[in-house]
Amino acid sequence: MVVITAIYVVATILICYFNGKSASAAQKQIIEANRQQQQNANIQLYTLRRQVLNIFINEKYDEIFWDVSFLFNEEIFEKFKYLCEIKREWTQVSNKINSYKKILAEKSESSYIELENLILNTKNPCTIESDWEELYKFCDNYIFEQQVGNKIEIYNYRELDMELRKLVKEGPNLHIELALEMQDFIKKSIEMP
Repeated sequence: MVVITAIYVVATILICYFNGKSASAAQKQIIEANRQQQQNANIQLYTLRRQVLNIFINEKYDEIFWDVSFLFNEEIFEKFKYLCEIKREWTQVSNKINSYKKILAEKSESSYIELENLILNTKNPCTIESDWEELYKFCDNYIFEQQVGNKIEIYNYRELDMELRKLVKEGPNLHIELALEMQDFIKKSIEMP
């Protein structure tokens, strides 16, 4: 009887050992199947991600806002939201500068012409700081307030132009950085580990 019990014990131990090996092999197969499934999904998303990247490069951010959130990681989406905010601010500031010019033209056409000439001087690649200061000093004489809805808008060309210059530097740099990050994300998403 002891011999039969010993045989059962040894058989049970062997069964447990081989069951453990089988479970380990099954777990490895599941991990590999999940990896392949993720790889297949990334390959299928590759075309969509490339299309979104092409639209992004053409700066049509409104068309791809939600696509970026679904097809790329959170870090890229956060930078993309910030870039959209820069673009929105850029548009607002540009519109305010145009309103400033319109108000000035309505008040004094000769002052408007002088403003345009001063602005033209700053567009020269050899522009020096004194050209900017001359423009700003001229504009400091023409700061306007205007009722817009139930609030008063202040049109100060110096402040508006400095804000626009900051956005003009920041926006394109972030756009390039983000385009490279998106390309890198797409490349890594289809690489085999």
